[in-house]
Amino acid sequence: MDTFLYTFFVLAYIILIIWTFKSSQKELTYRSFLYLVIIGLLYDNLILALGRFIGTGDLLAMLNLGRYWIHALVTPTLVLFSYGVLKLTGIDWVKSNIVRWLSVFVAILLSMIEITMGVMQLKLKPVWDNDVLQYVSTSSSNHPHI
Repeated sequence: MDTFLYTFFVLAYIILIIWTFKSSQKELTYRSFLYLVIIGLLYDNLILALGRFIGTGDLLAMLNLGRYWIHALVTPTLVLFSYGVLKLTGIDWVKSNIVRWLSVFVAILLSMIEITMGVMQLKLKPVWDNDVLQYVSTSSSNHPHI
């Protein structure tokens, strides 16, 4: 059943990315970082949907490792997307260079923290959960990803 849901999410993200590309302005802004997040979610759900068909092995392990790297590198760009949305409000303090560079610094810092505390210490093992085959972390820390 979960394979069906992940496949549905993949199709939904494909539709969403096509729709946003067609309806958005063609210039790149801080709000454009949302495209990276959508593509990351599409990849994440695609690997989860295909895991049972690929099967246990090095290929699926590598593809799942890519999921962790995408989470570490792309998810923090939501800080930059949020900055872009805040700029639309016209609030004076958001227009300052300090806020812009602070948002860039926070996004980079979050990525570095996730890479050093999560991805670099990652050891993966295959797990079947609700008919979905994926590689999950075997590390002893049970804290959620930053």
